[in-house]
Amino acid sequence: MQVVRQERNKTKEAVSGNLQVRHIKRTQLDEKKWDACIQTSSFPTLYALSWYLDNVSPNWEALIIGDYAYVFPLTVKRKLKTIKYIGVPPFCQQLGVFGKDPITQEIIELFLGAIPSFYVRQDIALNHSNPFHEGCALRDNFVVYATQDFKEGYSNQTKRNLKTASKYPLSIDSKANFLSVIDLFIANKGSEIDKIDYSLLKNVCGVALNKSILHTIGVKLDGVLVSGALFVEFHQRWYMIMLASSKKGKECLASTLIIDEVIQKLIPKQFALDFEGSSIPSLARFYSGFGAKNEPYQLFTKRIL
Repeated sequence: MQVVRQERNKTKEAVSGNLQVRHIKRTQLDEKKWDACIQTSSFPTLYALSWYLDNVSPNWEALIIGDYAYVFPLTVKRKLKTIKYIGVPPFCQQLGVFGKDPITQEIIELFLGAIPSFYVRQDIALNHSNPFHEGCALRDNFVVYATQDFKEGYSNQTKRNLKTASKYPLSIDSKANFLSVIDLFIANKGSEIDKIDYSLLKNVCGVALNKSILHTIGVKLDGVLVSGALFVEFHQRWYMIMLASSKKGKECLASTLIIDEVIQKLIPKQFALDFEGSSIPSLARFYSGFGAKNEPYQLFTKRIL
């Protein structure tokens, strides 16, 4: 019996020097301290805020060091009710380690080593600020930092796309309904993406709307929504959590018009536009065509069984 307790304790904590990692459930979390750690970290990220995790990964747990000096979300999922694993939630690109002080390789190793072994599969996206961990796969993420001379960064293809879009009687709708954008995506792209629970995204948008940090930009043709995008604002950055276009919208290159509109909106605030990816070559070209720079993150994977 004592051996069993010892094994359980090993899954609860790991110690290295003066650093101790504690594994806690969501119900044990001090939300104010957690969110303060995220907001003051070297890489403050929307995805790691408690309210955001509550909506995209309702069963999430956490690892923490000290009095929330460093934190590490565990986005826990279940399979067949008894098998627990950690997966990357939809609409949640980067997590990993967050802390106000510098994040070292030792901290990364300590957290990864403290993940309980009863999570038989571990897929974790380590954020852009986390030191490279050997064996991780790099994933692309493109970010535009809006400046007055932003169009100088546009590729010739992007400029041609804007010129083509201007030939259509398109109108910008800055008050498009977020549900309409999600429905547009599902109707035109959603069937290609398996096992996505779009109710999670609707919940995120509902909370973000109440917090006045949701921005919805649509493009209409003859009064019909043909393209739309959803953005959530946090810490001088707009995260593009969805971009949707109908067949007609693609023909009109309406999505190019949306991105150009958003970048212009962000200039006075000197905000960044985070595209949330992508390693898909066509999307990478599209994003980089706006002068976006690649800020890669890592995907850590581990299999226990």
